[in-house]
Amino acid sequence: MVQWPESDCPARIPVTSTWAPRRWRLTCTRPLGSSAFLFGDRLTETDVRRFVTLVRFDAAYHGLFKCTLRRIGDYPNLSTHLERMLAIPEVAGTVNIDHIKRGYYSIKSLNPNGIVPLGPTLGFERRLTGLERKAA
Repeated sequence: MVQWPESDCPARIPVTSTWAPRRWRLTCTRPLGSSAFLFGDRLTETDVRRFVTLVRFDAAYHGLFKCTLRRIGDYPNLSTHLERMLAIPEVAGTVNIDHIKRGYYSIKSLNPNGIVPLGPTLGFERRLTGLERKAA
């Protein structure tokens, strides 16, 4: 397996990488405007697929794969999109950050010591905790 020096990695795989669809790259740096979602005011599969990546990024991808200096929380427009998706109770009800972290950090080839970090603290976790209490 090839390991890039950590200092090279952010330049090679930034969140706004050219592999991402143009619409995604633009929303990293500028707001969606009057649109609630990526392609207008209707939730689409693209929004859901993007959400799955965004909700896991800071909790698992950022720490485990070590491929960017910034977290989703450092991108106001991506954070806004994430919060907008979490405002939908049926979406937020599917998110379990502890499960996401345990799942990714249990991959022995990526994390041979099996250490699951306590952090990072995610801005949206309070919203999820409130939902879990209501469901109990």
